[in-house]
Amino acid sequence: MRVDNESAYVLHRREYRDTSLLVELYTRHYGRICGVAKGARRQRSALGQALNLFQPLVAGWTGRGDLVTITHAEMNGEACLLQGDRIYYGLYINELLMKFLVRHDPHEALYDAYEATLSRLAAGEDDWALRRFEKHLLSAIGYGVVLDHDVVHHMPLKSDRTYIYMADLGPVPFDGERTPEEPAGMKISGAALCALKDEIRVDQNVRREVKRLMRFLINRHLEGRVLQTRRLWRSVSRDPGLVHTSTENKND
Repeated sequence: MRVDNESAYVLHRREYRDTSLLVELYTRHYGRICGVAKGARRQRSALGQALNLFQPLVAGWTGRGDLVTITHAEMNGEACLLQGDRIYYGLYINELLMKFLVRHDPHEALYDAYEATLSRLAAGEDDWALRRFEKHLLSAIGYGVVLDHDVVHHMPLKSDRTYIYMADLGPVPFDGERTPEEPAGMKISGAALCALKDEIRVDQNVRREVKRLMRFLINRHLEGRVLQTRRLWRSVSRDPGLVHTSTENKND
């Protein structure tokens, strides 16, 4: 099979053999693709110069199965220049796609959400952009977050009520007796659920609730797998100078 002129981004790349790169591409119509970019590490290689993180591409490849040969990649617009903490945010959403998406399974709406998230981060938006992306990701893989009604009475969620979000069901009205931190559920305000539903900016307390909810759900679906970007973030928090070195290592 030969594919030409496909919209794509690089999720991850590392050295392969003497002069090549092994590249994970995220494409609009073909999903995740793993390919060999032969000779991409040679000096002045146009292929190697194009295959960078957060750079919109037009790419092509040949072959079938889990490993294809990347035949060309050209820059398709300005790269999303992420600075400071937003470098970490970009690496985080890349790793989420690597962990949750199987190869050759396209999700065009999620691709659009990924592209929009990179643009928001490049424009200076904070980690609220991540919460929106996490919501779209879980929906795309079949674990959509229930944000419009409780799952007991099927009534619209109210911002002034408290709920227990059950991981495999959705929000249950909190009756004041249920243990708030059950293994399969967590306590959360209706205000936080409504904010995530409408994707509106809210105060820090509500945002922290939304972050806890999304981490709770993502951890459950990771099934014990570890996100390396969380470890990277802890290292960066202790020594901010590490972010640039760690990012360079992540690319190679």
